[in-house]
Amino acid sequence: MLEAAHERKMELLYSIGGNLFETMPDPTYMREAMERVPLRVHQDIVFNRSTVLEGEEVIVLPAQTRYEQRGGG
Repeated sequence: MLEAAHERKMELLYSIGGNLFETMPDPTYMREAMERVPLRVHQDIVFNRSTVLEGEEVIVLPAQTRYEQRGGG
């Protein structure tokens, strides 16, 4: 998936609760890959560095912790 993003073969990347930019071994490669995806959607409880990378279209959605969910998750 990440190679496809780097090769511009992905049209959408939906990231839930993760930070690919900082957790993968090559941050430069990941930045390039994520910036090449035309539409990125990030859903998490906090902003991170991958959320604010440049992109053609970037959508940020809120998430809830298990403590905020009805019944505690």
